[in-house]
Amino acid sequence: MSPRHHNHHRESHPLIRNSLAHAAALCALTAFGTALPAAQTEYFTDERPDDFAKGDIRGTVVTSRGTVQPPHPKVKLSDYDAAVVWDILESGDHLYVATGHDGRLFRQMYEEEPELLHEFEETAIYALAEGPRGGILAAPSPGGKIYRVSGNGDVEVFAETEAEIIWHLLRHGNDTFAATGSPASIVRINRDGETETLVEFEETLNVMQLAEAPDGNGLLAVTQGPGQVLRVTLEGNSTVLLDPESEEVRRVAVLPDDSILAAVNAVRSPGQELLARGPDEGQARGNQQPQPESFLARIYPDGMMREWWTSPEPPIHDIHPLDDGGVIVSAGAGGNIYLVTADAETDSAGVAREEFVTRLAPASNQRLLMGTGSEAAVYRMRAAERGDGSFLSRVFDGKGTVRWGRLLGHVHTGEGEILVSTRTGNTAKPDDNWTEWSEPADFGAGDHLTGEAISRFFQYRIDFKVAEGADQSVLPEVERMRVFYRRANEPPVIESVRVGPSRGQTGSGPGSGGAQQQRNPTRVNVEPHSNTGRQEISWSAEDPGGESLVYTVQIKRAGMDNWMTLEDDVTSSSHTLDTRNLADGEYRARIIASDAKSYPQGEGLSAVKESPLFLIDNTVPELRLVDVDRRGSESVRVRFEAEDATSLIGSASWRPGTGDMVLLKPEDGFFDQRRESFVLTVEGEDARPGRMITLFATDEFGNTARLGVTLD
Repeated sequence: MSPRHHNHHRESHPLIRNSLAHAAALCALTAFGTALPAAQTEYFTDERPDDFAKGDIRGTVVTSRGTVQPPHPKVKLSDYDAAVVWDILESGDHLYVATGHDGRLFRQMYEEEPELLHEFEETAIYALAEGPRGGILAAPSPGGKIYRVSGNGDVEVFAETEAEIIWHLLRHGNDTFAATGSPASIVRINRDGETETLVEFEETLNVMQLAEAPDGNGLLAVTQGPGQVLRVTLEGNSTVLLDPESEEVRRVAVLPDDSILAAVNAVRSPGQELLARGPDEGQARGNQQPQPESFLARIYPDGMMREWWTSPEPPIHDIHPLDDGGVIVSAGAGGNIYLVTADAETDSAGVAREEFVTRLAPASNQRLLMGTGSEAAVYRMRAAERGDGSFLSRVFDGKGTVRWGRLLGHVHTGEGEILVSTRTGNTAKPDDNWTEWSEPADFGAGDHLTGEAISRFFQYRIDFKVAEGADQSVLPEVERMRVFYRRANEPPVIESVRVGPSRGQTGSGPGSGGAQQQRNPTRVNVEPHSNTGRQEISWSAEDPGGESLVYTVQIKRAGMDNWMTLEDDVTSSSHTLDTRNLADGEYRARIIASDAKSYPQGEGLSAVKESPLFLIDNTVPELRLVDVDRRGSESVRVRFEAEDATSLIGSASWRPGTGDMVLLKPEDGFFDQRRESFVLTVEGEDARPGRMITLFATDEFGNTARLGVTLD
């Protein structure tokens, strides 16, 4: 039997998007098999980028081709006593970190703990820059002041703007330029701290970032409320390069071919309080066209523009261009980092455990600094290299107890090593009840036997080891992982076993377990031999795995040890027992349910259940005439007894000659014993000497005795 394939692509999750054609081709491969026996081998598959993205990918890179590779070397430098990192500046041997929401500025050496350099009265520091005559510039908001901070922590006001918020500082030539909000403007500050407003945007809420124009002549500016990309000359003339009709253009970068990348968000980036309010904030813009929530727009040197890349999740927080024409993007929640190639393919390299990666800042030796939000931290990553790392798969749910088998994958070891570990458990979230991780095993051949663990849930881990000095073009990678399993057998469940009258039996008889049936209060079947000699054994059973069951039916007499098999390989839920060749007495029935035909040899399971005691009685009661007392020519009193060796007396009657049947009741008024006494009086013509009457007694099983009596 061939394995059944379960991709299980049902959950909503931030996915790594491929091109439409690629996605369609992958979707065509995803299918569910038809219902199969429990012994059928099935498997889960991790083969698409979104499959792997359901696991923990923070220690790896997941490519747009659906492969998992070693991560870019990264290290968490420090946590900071703040809520969010807004800007990072590397200056000499020191790192400066601007935070909110308490306006704290930290300084640290890379290998040392950070120190609080200064805490401003303002709420947050959104922008840092090198000072024109030493020190660094810090622009806390609100207030519009720019401070110079010396290496020993001395702080002085360097410049004052008329804005409430300063979002970004850019050194260009001998001047420093500030992107502001409320009002939205670009302010030029000379080396002496003297300011002038280069340009003010009256219908805009904020200028979010500045960059040097591709030709070095002038600036690029991106805005919020509305979002636009503008080119601004150093004389203060501005031209709109892009109006995507979105709420904000968050970031801008220039690629090696002089293309301009703009990070467009349909809604404003979360994580900050907008302290300024623009004149048209909250008003709908006319002729607005539907746009993706977040995307990178690319403006080519010839002025052509296109939506170049769509973010897997909004919003885009920051972008950082690479020398090879690609770009690193931080977007969404969960600390996600995406590596977008020059061909706009997406690799996922989530690295942070905090909620947002708010800032991507360049550092020496082609390294990248990443600041985070929700908890302020800074990471350092080398984008051009790969190092050791681990991928933790999603938790696979067998939807019941299953036997986990082999783990197969398409593996390319490259210049490195690939190890695999597995663990299992019966809780949806791994906890102390799960097994420990298995010892890492060589996965170079892409084949690993899990040890056939039995549980409901399963998880695997891939550890990448990259050789020192490895060729970065020959990396170890894993793709199309398959986890094989089959249902672990559970024994059948027999809910009940009952024994009662066979269908169509005409006489009264016992109920389930020997209990007496309710009698018809007005009629009784007293015809001789009304017992059919058959009883029905019936049962209710099911298999937890939904498999077909076969049954063995057995009986034994009470007090005996050996069971007698009545029938094997029964597929129905009843058996008609012919009691005519069995001795009267108490018996039990036993049902053995087996699922062996649905499982490989030796793996079938069975269940056994016995019925309550039941009676077999094929012998008629004994009738004894006790007394005939004549009281005149037309009145006779007759007394008799009826006794059965096995069951209770169920009814009694008498008939004068060929007349109608007359019902009788016991002297004590109840049919509740195996021996009952009866008294009847015959009167009139039927009582004359020489006339005959017939007495009848029937036991619970319809065995009827009759006795003719001549009245003397």
